[in-house]
Amino acid sequence: MDFLARTLGSFTGPSIPFNIGELVEGVNASIWSVHDGTAKSNGAPCTVFMFDTKGQGQRAVLAKNMLQKLRRLRLPGVLRIVDSFESETSIIIATERVRPLSSVLNDLSDDAKLWGLRSIMATVSTLSKQAGCIHGNINPDSSIFVNEAGEWVLGGFELAYQVGQDDSSIYSYASLVPGLGEYTPPETQKSGWGSQSSASTGATIDSWQVGTFIYDVFNGLHSSNRTGRGKIPSVAVWNIQKQLSASVPRQRVSVEKALESPAFTTPMTQISEQLSSLPIASDGQLMEFLRLADANASKMPPAFVHNKIVPQLVECLTRRLSGRPSSQPPSRPATPSAASAAPADTFVDPTVSVKCLTSVIQLAKSMDSAQFAKVVAPLIVTTFASPDRAIRLQLLTNITEYIDFLDKKTVSSKIFPLLSTGFHDSEPVIRENSVKSILPLMEKLNDRIINGELLRLLAKAQNDSQPQIRANTTILLGRIAEYFNTSSRASVLTAAFGKALKDSYSQSRIAALMALTATADTFTPPQICEKIIGVIGPTMLDKDASVRKLAHSTMEMFLNKIKTAAAGLGDSGEGATEDTADSKWSLGFVGRSSSAPVDAEANTVTTATTNVSGANGVSLSNPTDTTAPNTFGSITSTSTRPKAESSFMEPAQLANAFDDTPATSGNFYDTAFQDNAFDDDYDDNAWDDFETVEDDNKEVNTSNAQGSSKSLSNAASKLTLEPENDGDDGWDW
Repeated sequence: MDFLARTLGSFTGPSIPFNIGELVEGVNASIWSVHDGTAKSNGAPCTVFMFDTKGQGQRAVLAKNMLQKLRRLRLPGVLRIVDSFESETSIIIATERVRPLSSVLNDLSDDAKLWGLRSIMATVSTLSKQAGCIHGNINPDSSIFVNEAGEWVLGGFELAYQVGQDDSSIYSYASLVPGLGEYTPPETQKSGWGSQSSASTGATIDSWQVGTFIYDVFNGLHSSNRTGRGKIPSVAVWNIQKQLSASVPRQRVSVEKALESPAFTTPMTQISEQLSSLPIASDGQLMEFLRLADANASKMPPAFVHNKIVPQLVECLTRRLSGRPSSQPPSRPATPSAASAAPADTFVDPTVSVKCLTSVIQLAKSMDSAQFAKVVAPLIVTTFASPDRAIRLQLLTNITEYIDFLDKKTVSSKIFPLLSTGFHDSEPVIRENSVKSILPLMEKLNDRIINGELLRLLAKAQNDSQPQIRANTTILLGRIAEYFNTSSRASVLTAAFGKALKDSYSQSRIAALMALTATADTFTPPQICEKIIGVIGPTMLDKDASVRKLAHSTMEMFLNKIKTAAAGLGDSGEGATEDTADSKWSLGFVGRSSSAPVDAEANTVTTATTNVSGANGVSLSNPTDTTAPNTFGSITSTSTRPKAESSFMEPAQLANAFDDTPATSGNFYDTAFQDNAFDDDYDDNAWDDFETVEDDNKEVNTSNAQGSSKSLSNAASKLTLEPENDGDDGWDW
């Protein structure tokens, strides 16, 4: 740490091109001090290897050798150098961001370990074949690292030399490498590193170290006794391990030869090998890759899935969507010349694109939000705009898998406008899933959309020709009621649920009753009396027994609320008399005091002089005018009531009092309570024009209320609906 303090104190400002952070734990037995870092130019993450030349003696030769080899050997699987810095007192190397293998080894599956071992073996083989390089320091403490993509990379080039180009005397410094002892072959332990200068001898050193490394990966690092199979997953792998680490050098197989064995070939190695050619893969090859990736996702390191597989699939799907997908294969050309002139990729099977999109969503759902927003979110927006219904259906049905990764601005400004087109789609399955997709979207929508465009869409959905969609819309309204503007919430819900209670589909009526129960706290006692009781009443005589049963319990619940509210009002009131026990019934009309006495002897009603307006604006100022005001329409009666026999009028006599009013028929409530009966000052913002379910072609007008409040009880979140056993199981969500 003294070295770190001196170095950081010496190299401030622009002298060093990267920032040096915390010490990386897990790097043991190394001449380097390893730290996390970031590039000053772009903030990219990196790992910084720092070596203090003061007091290190000949170890500086090892540090310089590693720097030289990393600069020269830019091969796949080799630790990638980003930048470096040298001075009289230190050597600093910045590489790709890595962490020691020991920090993640216990979290890996056997398949992932075999894949990683194969990667290291392939890198050692490439160094030998293409660069003529002997590594000489393969050990998990200081030379094997894992990068951000979960790939195993090879570092620790302190003893590496290229045959015919370097002085192999570097081995004379091998004793200065910490922790190399247990990874030193038996023959070298006897004769020393200085005698291991030939290329053939160096190759056997690499083979022995790889064999020892394989054993430790499965049985634990620094195993005290490397005999027997231990936890090596298969006999085939064990046989290769024994051949690589044979005690007699001439009996050892080369690393290149060991790679030919199928023992290290797993589905993960196949996936890794196919990644580079994925964008140009045929439909069959892509489907096979997706099958392998989905089946083995749990066995692969998450870093590899997120940083290698998902970006490649996103690129592949983006290329496919940029073409013109067709649900039919191309027709056969009329002539051979036409066949040669036709482009080979004019046909894109939408089934493959749908499968690719599904895999992307499933593999990316464990990503962190920042990475998802960078890699996958642009694809989501692009695919929502796709004309391919199968693609859009996949997005709708899997919306819960990715919506949490998207920010509110993206959802409100980009996703929702595209999603809303599904409400107008000619395919019922798209319309239905568009309705269902709104619920997980609510937290991401702004108030303007919720209380404006969304209400218009839901009003349209309540007029849909498909009964399941109408029922689902009612369920949705009950579950998202808390998001509506408080000033218009009750009116919107009353109009919507009232409409659903008139629906010919019984499950829509059930949904409305359940939604009313779940949102009961939304309505005040006056609103319950004026708007709720009247719409529930007819369903108590519904032809469907399940509707009737639910209607009775719902009505009882609301009546209890009214009784509780009425009990709080006390016994006093404008119409109370001093002696209520002895008072007689009086028949009061609008515009007449309720205390006006009934003259039983004269068989007439004495009316107090009043000057008020009736419900229809009819002025009742004549003290002798006994015309009954009509509260349901424009029909008025000009006849005078006949005298009653007593102060109590029988029902028949009361009915005859309105002798000029047309007699009521069986559909009295249908004619009296027209849609405009609920159009009052309480529901200026409601969708009153949608209260007739039979008129599906009626023009849609909805509220444009502003603001929102989310104080509604969580009861709405429990709103569920089980459909009747009629084969309709498409909407029990």
